[in-house]
Amino acid sequence: MSWNMDVAIAYLDMHGGRRQWYEVKHHMCAQWTTDAIEQGGVHIDRHMYAKDFGASLEAAGWHSVGETNHFERGDISIIQPPDGTGAGHMCMFDGHDWISDFHQTRGGGIDGMYPGPSYRAKRPAFKIYRR
Repeated sequence: MSWNMDVAIAYLDMHGGRRQWYEVKHHMCAQWTTDAIEQGGVHIDRHMYAKDFGASLEAAGWHSVGETNHFERGDISIIQPPDGTGAGHMCMFDGHDWISDFHQTRGGGIDGMYPGPSYRAKRPAFKIYRR
């Protein structure tokens, strides 16, 4: 099966996009984003932490465009944890906003990509992956 970005984004919007950050209880950004990728037709290896998904994305046909601030529909962001330890964050850009296990409501820029106040304050390293 080939990659269908529209199906992946629709799946993520249906499942995570209707929730707000304060409704998220389980921090399942990597699982929900990976589920969307697989609904779009591409299998990727799963990891325990969101911060570790870069190699799996590259093995499945995505390439890193680095820390750009130019985002395209279907881009996937892998963000390192703000304090150097922990899971990090994974989300997908729908062309307007970033979505993971919730709808990240600060718009389509870098602030919108970061999932919460500690990320926005510390601005940890991230990579954008594009297919």
